[in-house]
Amino acid sequence: MSLLHDSMRFALRYHADQRRPNAADEPFALHLAEVAGYVADEGWPEPVVVAAWLHDVVEDTPATLEELRSAFGDAVAGIVEGLTDPEVYAGLPLEARKRRQAERLARLPDEVKVVKLADQVSNVRSVVDDPPVDWDADTCLAYLTGAAAVAAACRGVAPRLEALLALHHARGVAKYRGAETDGAGLDAF
Repeated sequence: MSLLHDSMRFALRYHADQRRPNAADEPFALHLAEVAGYVADEGWPEPVVVAAWLHDVVEDTPATLEELRSAFGDAVAGIVEGLTDPEVYAGLPLEARKRRQAERLARLPDEVKVVKLADQVSNVRSVVDDPPVDWDADTCLAYLTGAAAVAAACRGVAPRLEALLALHHARGVAKYRGAETDGAGLDAF
């Protein structure tokens, strides 16, 4: 089997029972596939697509970086490590966590940035189309603001993903502020 296939199986096994906390109760695996698909569509090499499949496995499951390093190598484990929030971020309010993510990302390699950007596209689209059931409009707007800061830290690695994120961001701002958008939010990044 290929490294890509192995990463998909690994991620699906560890995330098997996880679901998005939205009304559709989507399997979390759909998010992983979406993120990996965006990275692959941008033409990044296999280790980066593998890391996209695995991007949440250390943060959200019992899997460890050592397991990833053993199964997928240093390059993949390094990307996933860059995508894994340090434990000190866990207790921070949403805005502060996103700000810290953006500050940290600015210093990381492009391989980490493209996966994070793809992750934010998926998450922002989800927040706009079917947000977590316990989020109000203010929380959704705070997430969108944080995602814009994260996207700014990733500027230049994937212009098509940046444009897609800007589009979903503008839709979300219009939806949660209850205002019409004239495209003004598209250059927010």
